This record gives sequence, C-alpha cells and structure tokens, in this order.
Amino acid sequence: MLAKRLATAATCCALVLGAGGCGHDKGALSSDTARATSSRSATAGGDAAGCLDPDRLTAAEIEKRAHDAMASLSSVKVSGNLVVEGQKMTLDLATDTKGNCQGTIGVADLGRIEIIHTGGTSYLKPDATFWKTIAGQNENPRAGAMAAELFKGRYLTGAKDDPGQVATDGLRVTVQMATGSGKSYVGAAAGQRLAPRGVVLVVVPTLDLLLQMIASWRKAGRSGEMHAVCSLAAKELPPGVPASTSGLVIADWISTAAKGRRPLTLFATYASAGAVRNAYAY
Repeated sequence: MLAKRLATAATCCALVLGAGGCGHDKGALSSDTARATSSRSATAGGDAAGCLDPDRLTAAEIEKRAHDAMASLSSVKVSGNLVVEGQKMTLDLATDTKGNCQGTIGVADLGRIEIIHTGGTSYLKPDATFWKTIAGQNENPRAGAMAAELFKGRYLTGAKDDPGQVATDGLRVTVQMATGSGKSYVGAAAGQRLAPRGVVLVVVPTLDLLLQMIASWRKAGRSGEMHAVCSLAAKELPPGVPASTSGLVIADWISTAAKGRRPLTLFATYASAGAVRNAYAY
C-alpha cells in the first residue's frame, strides 16, 4: 500500500516535469480532473501567457497560446487540485526545463509529501500524518506514531530500479554462500547500510547461533545497541546485551531507539520471533 501511494505521488511529479519540459501531451491532465495554474519565470519574455482571455478566445486558441508561451519559460509553478487513478490530490510544485522539481503533494485523508527532484534523484519526505495513516492500516495504532518519530525530518530517496534504495514496501534477499565464507558478515554489512539508524531483526534457528551472530555482527561493524529476544540469562549473554521475550519490553526498546533515531539490532530464534510481532501490538 505504501509503495502504491508513493508511486502515485511520483506520478504527479512526473506530470509536472512533463509540463516543465513543454511536452504537448493532451492526455496528461484532463480538464475535469485538474485545476492547476502555471506562473511564468521572471526570465521569460513576451506577454502571451498573460493574455488568455476566456471570454474572447476559444478553448483551442487558449491551449495554443498557453503552449506557445510555455516554450519560452525557464521554470513553471503548478498549484491546484487533481485526481490520479481516483486519488484526490493537491499540488504545489515548481519545476524547470532541466527536470528539477520541488514542492509538496497533499493526498486526501493521507497526509502531505514534500518532494525534491534534482540531478536525476528524487527525495520524498512524508509528514507525520502520512506515516500514522499508513502504519495505522496494519491495525496497530502505536506503529504509526513510532514510524512518524523514526522518519521525522528524513527523506526517502532513490527509485525502485536503484540498487541503493530500499523498496518502500520492504526488501527480501536470499544469499547463498558456502559454509565459512562470510554469510554473517554480508548480513551485517547489509543491515548497516540499509538501516544505519533503523531496527534490524536477525532470526536464527538456535540459541548457539544467536550468540555467534551477535559477535559476528558486532565484529562486522554494526553500530548501536544489540538486544536478544530469547530466554537466556544475563550471565549467558555478551556484556551489554539484555534479553527479553516480553512484547511490552521489546516495544519499549524499539520506541526508545526510534525516538533517539539510534540503530537497534534484535536477535531472535525462530521460536521467539513472534515476540517481536507482539511488540508492535503495543
């Protein structure tokens, strides 16, 4: 669901970029779904855009004059309302002929997304309402507030085909390597790169492997706190690694890390992983 909403926002940005490139695409925005206005750049010459008198000109003449005027623009600002695939949105975006774009997109009953597109890269920063609405769809009222706190002031960046970007609806990877060739280190490096300030859950089949994995991830450079989701006693765990299977305690770990925007790594066995799921119910 999140990926679809962000994709819709990206579609809006693409529509505006199309306008900035002066493309003559009659099907991009239909008159019954969009009421957007464009303003001329201070560097644009002529006065054609300021002479669109709807009482004297036909629709075809207005369209032609507007298109001719846009050909001389160096930037365009679009603001107004439109509907994309049945989704009502409010636009306030500025774009130039180089394809750079900046502004906001408001999605009805969802929230607002700040957009910056520069140098071929897009940056999206949803507001707290957006995160609370999206996360709240999972029937977990606290998850929304936690997501809003975790991503407060942060941008999502990249694209689906960008190998450096984590998909907004999650990422699953299978790594096949020979025994002893460094699977643990690959996992730790991936976790550090993809979630340098986020929560990473590492699940293993046995308690022995859990202890081994904690040491491997720390040695591989994973930063932040490491907590065990298991029933081991404190004396059986590495120094500084607390353990619990209480959903309430785990929820507090996650919430505290999110508020401080600190990395947190949870290590669980297959048998205890359900406690992490329970934590998100608080």
